[in-house]
Amino acid sequence: MVLKHLILFFGIFLFVSCSNHERGFEKRNNKNSSLEIDAAEAKIVYSMQCASCHGENGKLKFADAADLSVSKLPLDEVKQMIETGNDKGMIPYTDILSPGEIKGVSKFVLTLRK
Repeated sequence: MVLKHLILFFGIFLFVSCSNHERGFEKRNNKNSSLEIDAAEAKIVYSMQCASCHGENGKLKFADAADLSVSKLPLDEVKQMIETGNDKGMIPYTDILSPGEIKGVSKFVLTLRK
């Protein structure tokens, strides 16, 4: 199972590494870029930054993380939570993700709901 996840992770990493250069990802990945990433890129960012606590399907709840599949937060509050973190241990992502990445991941999180 762990080997399967490692292979998947490196496959996604290779895909992102090979395809981002051609699509101008460097400009969108600028920490100050407000250009929203697309759904496929948002899923990759979520997998790399969020899935370790929330799980790929949003249901993991590792280290008391919220079950995103049952969250009722509206999009603007999801975005704010990603930006500022919370007092349960979620770190703020404003120094890690660009505004465009935060927008894209916020929308992706809504797709995890039942």
